[in-house]
Amino acid sequence: IPAPRGATSPVQVINGKDGAPMVLIPAGEFLMGSSDDVAGEPDERPRHRVVLDPFYLDQYEVTNRLFRQFVNQTGYRTTAENEGYAFRVRDTNGTYARNDGAYWGQPISVTAYPESDWGESPVVAVSVDDARIYCRWAGKRLPTEAEFEYATRAGAETEFWWGDVSPGARRVANIVGESNRQNDRWRLFAGPRKVGSSDANPFGLYDMTGNVSEWTADWYDVDYYAKSPERNPPGPSSGMYRVLRGGSWNDGTFRVRSAFRLRIEPAARSNDIGFRCAQDVSK
Repeated sequence: IPAPRGATSPVQVINGKDGAPMVLIPAGEFLMGSSDDVAGEPDERPRHRVVLDPFYLDQYEVTNRLFRQFVNQTGYRTTAENEGYAFRVRDTNGTYARNDGAYWGQPISVTAYPESDWGESPVVAVSVDDARIYCRWAGKRLPTEAEFEYATRAGAETEFWWGDVSPGARRVANIVGESNRQNDRWRLFAGPRKVGSSDANPFGLYDMTGNVSEWTADWYDVDYYAKSPERNPPGPSSGMYRVLRGGSWNDGTFRVRSAFRLRIEPAARSNDIGFRCAQDVSK
């Protein structure tokens, strides 16, 4: 299989039960979190060694087309549908407004992609339960926080998989300022783009940085890194918040760093939150 645009070598891809291509992420180890000389958050420390078994990860974020297939086959109703509302980004400060009647199938903001691209754009306005149930239906699971950071870094120890500085002319992520490089300002028609519009990282994965923030399997614990097991850390057994990773079209460079962790209520759903699935490698 040829290397995806931006990847450094050929990748091994399978098709999941839902038809989504999945990339084999090789076993390996990496330094998770941020070192003390990086301007990160306290919950990104201490930086610690993590060893992971191989796993598969969706090459792209789950799309509206795939989620509609799931809904058509199961009759599933999302958290937003059951509770009658979702949220959208309201202004340039990143604050959110409640939209009554909004859900994954009903646009909740002006978006940057044409209507014809809707099916191949990431599904949004989904809670962590919506994401977990979809993954289970597809014979998969959500990635752990450690798996997500490992896959995002793709072997890099820098703040982003492309380095510590601006990517230059490369189109690496849909984030604040990337579409309007002159002044790094949020634009009114900003939104998620069709998956795969940016370059893949060296593992052959698209949109691990930016586009939509993605649910992980982990509960949030500000002190988890100090007690995390070295091999295949599963995350805390319980908590009040879940962890989002990767950052979105609504985030600047600080919040899309590979080490950045965002805590959020499990029922949160908005037009900058989506997900992708992982799958264990058969032994």
